[in-house]
Amino acid sequence: MAKTKLTKVQGEYSAGIVAEDGKTYRHERQNMTPVIEHVKFLSEKVNTAPKAGNKHDQPYIGSIPMTV
Repeated sequence: MAKTKLTKVQGEYSAGIVAEDGKTYRHERQNMTPVIEHVKFLSEKVNTAPKAGNKHDQPYIGSIPMTV
């Protein structure tokens, strides 16, 4: 396996260049675990409406942004 020469590292994201078999390849990698956990957290917060605002036990379908 060829060694990657890193050109950019920022948080969970890294980019670099790999030379293998006389060819040069661009290499990009990002750890998505924190992003997936954050999306699950937001989903649980939004999809659990308080009983006072959800008197008829309606399931949450979606929301419309204020800019629309």
